[in-house]
Amino acid sequence: MIVRVYLTSVALKLLAIPSYFSTDFEVHRHWLALTSTLPWTQWYTDKSSEWTMDYPPFFAWFEYILGKLCQFSFCIKNQWGNSLTEIQNITPIYNQSVSFDGFVWNEWYRNSVNILKHNLNVCFTHNGLEKNGPQFMNLSALNNSDWDGIIFQRMSVIFTDVFLIYSIWHLQKSLGTHTKKNLLPAFILLSPGLFFLDNIHFQYNGFLFSFFFMSLSFIIRVSHERKVKQKNYLASALYYLILVNLKHIFLYLAPAYGILYLRAYVRIPSISSISFIFKSFSFYKLLFLTLSIFGVSLGPFAYHGLLSKVLERLFPFGRGITHAYWAPNFWALYLTVDRAFGFYYNVQTSSVTRGLVGDVKMNLLPEISPFVTFLLTLLFQMPTLHGLWKHPNENEALKAIMMSGFSSFMFGWHVHEKAILIVLFTASVLYVNTEGTKFVSKFRLLTLCAYYSLFPLLFKPFEMYIKVLCLSCFWIWLNRKLIIQNCNNIVDKLLCFGFLPLFLFTELIRPAFLPSFEFLSLMLTSCYCAFVNVYLFITLTIQFKEKIIIEKEKYL
Repeated sequence: MIVRVYLTSVALKLLAIPSYFSTDFEVHRHWLALTSTLPWTQWYTDKSSEWTMDYPPFFAWFEYILGKLCQFSFCIKNQWGNSLTEIQNITPIYNQSVSFDGFVWNEWYRNSVNILKHNLNVCFTHNGLEKNGPQFMNLSALNNSDWDGIIFQRMSVIFTDVFLIYSIWHLQKSLGTHTKKNLLPAFILLSPGLFFLDNIHFQYNGFLFSFFFMSLSFIIRVSHERKVKQKNYLASALYYLILVNLKHIFLYLAPAYGILYLRAYVRIPSISSISFIFKSFSFYKLLFLTLSIFGVSLGPFAYHGLLSKVLERLFPFGRGITHAYWAPNFWALYLTVDRAFGFYYNVQTSSVTRGLVGDVKMNLLPEISPFVTFLLTLLFQMPTLHGLWKHPNENEALKAIMMSGFSSFMFGWHVHEKAILIVLFTASVLYVNTEGTKFVSKFRLLTLCAYYSLFPLLFKPFEMYIKVLCLSCFWIWLNRKLIIQNCNNIVDKLLCFGFLPLFLFTELIRPAFLPSFEFLSLMLTSCYCAFVNVYLFITLTIQFKEKIIIEKEKYL
């Protein structure tokens, strides 16, 4: 099953190679050149491009490996071509020989092999790689999008899906005998969201989510392999720590992971017994693992006095509360109300988030600081974190991780629209791992809202047909596969139906009759999806708190 789904996804991704790509393509091209050209001590200080390195060190090393593979593959290609040319040049000498005896051919063969060895050995030297590497790998080749670069970068995303395939297979094994586990490969590998973001827009989210799924698989595996549960917890922590040092957006989930490990691994009995952790050997093992991973990631930079530079790049609080395209969260509604007040009272908008590091200034509503967003995020994480503390089992862990991600998406600082995939993919695992059907209606609505909210990322006319076709096919398949006898919630159905008039206006009517009002489509999409997300966040918090999802209690 998983192989067939994978081959189907690869076929679709290959077709998307010549499609539109965003500025993220140039970002990753520059990072390939940056990590391959400059010493690692300059990765977080270089300013040769506006697209500075703002991912954690593990991802920078991932780009370094990709860059070296790129240089090596192009060097082999170039040197192989040079070798064939040289061999062709010496061949006429032997063809003009009086005889074609064995001695002549042996000499030709020996000389040809020597030419190949000499030319290919160049690719195993640093200077050889730099001289024979592709043009787009030059640090000065800004906005270079030649066909060689497009092919390599597109294929690198497809090849790194191998990690995603393995993680899904591992997660399926951890789910044991659950009848719905065979849906998981299609949920992930045929996800319109991953297709839009990775294979058209251009990012490496599939590679990152492979570590996330590995972490979840070891959490779920504990209930089936109690004899080795200590190792499973450490393995889950290992993958999560690596993930955080690949992409720090997953740091949002730290409260849920922290409580899970304290209650289920360290086995602290209560909050009043907090001193118990210092007497637990498990706590010190977990602490050692955490310090080791962060030490490997950040230690070299700290040793050279560069830790502050790394942290400045990772946490640019100078950016506005929202991204250039408002992620559909609470702050999108907040900004819309503020802009409406500004328009009504004829107050000039001081600043709007645009591009790289634009800031946002409110017209009439109070300014929001990063600290306020942090407090709100933590506050709204509390209900499911409390449930996880009381009942540290696998489904409570999944719910807490999901709602921690959802709370961070709804109230976090400078949230990107792609962060909703953390919520959706955790919800997919939760749906597969539960026996009840109360969650199905909300899961359907969350799926539709999450994927539709990514539509503005693909704004070219041709891409409109791609995104509509992908989402329509996935939506039809999803409704055929889900157990929908409990999907009779009229509000959920109306909200699902609301995406149709939204699409007709933003994608068809507005471009035809109001072509200069491009931001109107973005604002309407963001606001409607934000409204749906607020509804989902509230109702799911209530559902999870009241334990409406029917499940067997499986204590870890």
